[in-house]
Amino acid sequence: RIESVASDFDGDPVISVTRSNGAEIAFDDDSGGALNARIETTLTPGTYCASFGGFGDTSFTTTAQIGRTDHTAITENTVMMDEVVCTAETDAVMLTGGLPVSRSASAGSTPFYRINLDVASPLSITANNPTADPVLRVFDGAGTQIGENDDFAGLNARIDFEDTLGPGNYCISVSALADNTAPIELTVSVFDETAYLEALYARGDTAPPLDGSYSLEDLGVAQTRLRTDIRVGESAEWLVFEMPEPGLALVEAISVSDGDPRIALFDDFGQMLYENDDGGADLNSLIAAQLTRGQYLIAVTDLNGSEQRQTTRLGITRYVPAR
Repeated sequence: RIESVASDFDGDPVISVTRSNGAEIAFDDDSGGALNARIETTLTPGTYCASFGGFGDTSFTTTAQIGRTDHTAITENTVMMDEVVCTAETDAVMLTGGLPVSRSASAGSTPFYRINLDVASPLSITANNPTADPVLRVFDGAGTQIGENDDFAGLNARIDFEDTLGPGNYCISVSALADNTAPIELTVSVFDETAYLEALYARGDTAPPLDGSYSLEDLGVAQTRLRTDIRVGESAEWLVFEMPEPGLALVEAISVSDGDPRIALFDDFGQMLYENDDGGADLNSLIAAQLTRGQYLIAVTDLNGSEQRQTTRLGITRYVPAR
């Protein structure tokens, strides 16, 4: 059980649980009563990351707890309206014909699917249609939830089981947070490491390599100020610049059209240093970072989740210490 409680009700905490490679397996907001967050899930042996955040721009203090379900909880066990359970008795559409397999139906008409694995296999499961805003959940044969995702890429959902799933029967739940009648394309395929990394790059969560194998806009050396206009859609746009010497860098993303930009700053090793949404005026983003000499990458995404590309003006200003 992973919990987050805001002190004096001054914030709205959220929790995300990911595997060691960054793949999200659970997310929650408000399941712990009031605005508190709570996740209860079954995890196999391994290394996991629990990240604690909040909605809005206000900083607040939370009390976080990670433990077994038999430990004393610090939140209420609130049953959410959209809580989903799939057992062996749940009526579900069987997916047949081998992998990959795809089906298209609304969440209202087909909320559950089943797939039987004859041999152990790593899997990728996607649910696509931003109009519906799909949520994916996966259950094992005992009815235990083993994966959950909402908004992996834009408003689309994706769950990756890069650790091989054993033979057995698995249930897939597809629900919609927006339009319950919109068709959602569900696809189950064998996990592909290259495709998985491409998806992370497109999401702006992991930096691509600087070896020329991935398309990056090179802004050059930040002598004083760099500026460029980019069109941002569902996938992140990646840019690279160079700091010629240590100094303060101010990175700004300003929406020229009706967008909501988010920026993330990475070092040349691919480690995320900073990220920001709405730190500037209105929905614009801003990062102020003390950087050493070297190359840095910036991922620019738009949180509107629209297929229409929005124009964002990106500016990088370098300040040097007074002498």
